[in-house]
Amino acid sequence: RDFKTQNEVDKFFMSAKEEMEVAYTRIAKHACYFNNYQNKLPKAFSNVLIGSLGMICVEYKKGQVVWRVIQPENAVVDYSKSLDVHENDDFAGEVYQMPLTQVLSEWDWTEEEREELAAIARNNNNLYANFYTGYATNNLFWFTNVENGVPNVTIIKGQWKSNEMVDGVVKEILREGVYIGGKWLKDNKISEGQIWVNGDVSRKRLKYIILTPSLFLGTSVSIIGIIKRIANLRDAFLTKVTDMASTPLGKVAIIRASKLPTGLKTPDIIAQMKQAKILVIEGEDTEEGDDGRKMAETLDLTIDPSITSILTIAQYYEGMISDVLNIPNQVRGQITDYASKTQLQTSQSQSTKGLAYLFKNFLLFEKELLSYSADLFKVMAPNDELGMEHLSMIVGDGVAELMSME
Repeated sequence: RDFKTQNEVDKFFMSAKEEMEVAYTRIAKHACYFNNYQNKLPKAFSNVLIGSLGMICVEYKKGQVVWRVIQPENAVVDYSKSLDVHENDDFAGEVYQMPLTQVLSEWDWTEEEREELAAIARNNNNLYANFYTGYATNNLFWFTNVENGVPNVTIIKGQWKSNEMVDGVVKEILREGVYIGGKWLKDNKISEGQIWVNGDVSRKRLKYIILTPSLFLGTSVSIIGIIKRIANLRDAFLTKVTDMASTPLGKVAIIRASKLPTGLKTPDIIAQMKQAKILVIEGEDTEEGDDGRKMAETLDLTIDPSITSILTIAQYYEGMISDVLNIPNQVRGQITDYASKTQLQTSQSQSTKGLAYLFKNFLLFEKELLSYSADLFKVMAPNDELGMEHLSMIVGDGVAELMSME
């Protein structure tokens, strides 16, 4: 352009900046709707609540940005950075099972490798159990080589930070690959569409967006995990209450046979007393003189009165669960006296503060997800015919040309 005044220059670049901001917002919204965010984001949040780990993999496929929710049991995470929203991880990935037929068709193999893959998938002679099957110390097998009669192979797919010498300078790059059966590394390459950290072009961002709320010393305990520990204690006391309530015999009548009149000491009469649930104590006829004991007494075997104290302890743990969730009685509808509408609204608004760390971190997780998605689409789409077509439909031809400039 032939700018004649400084005002024209400022106006042109200001309008370009505003158009770029609008374009990024449209791209982020498009990524949300294209990936059905109403289904995938709640799923990721459920994983955070239960497994204390939310992970979404962002990839560019067929001209679109695609989200994949990774389950906590399949996630490979770098816990060394101690950040709730993982921005500086050195690696990330996923572990999953793939049918043998799909493995053989998706990559090129020699005849010997095909035979070995088949042996691994079927675990011939149990030789490959430790080679590819992951299990915990309690012998719980996370992955099995045969599922529903279909032999599978364990796959590890990941991305990691690496270095490369460029013009005599060491630069950080991202690499990725697929590790098959614990033996073969396929698709090992430098990642396409590498996105740098905002404000620092020397540092790269992994395509795996990860959230581990309340991460400390490499460990993150979920809300469900905390509640489970308290609930186990509550259940222990409730079990004791059940045991105490099931064993009492009530008030039992006791009769000492030695003090009965002679005519009532016959075996038939004593047997009838026992059938009537009267406890008859025999074997005292040899006693001489009066020992001061009564012929008939009542033995109190009713329920232990301390059961109320144990119930109180169980209720204490019940209240502790509510405190962890920060749900007061007013919010749960258990109001003992009058409360105004304003008081109820205040209680409800205050009840969210206890879990603010969880909600705020998930919002930061969503922000990182949308930011990476928009950056990835902007970097990859202009170099792809189908992507450029989608980009033009989202932001218009003029802005698409602007975004494709070096």
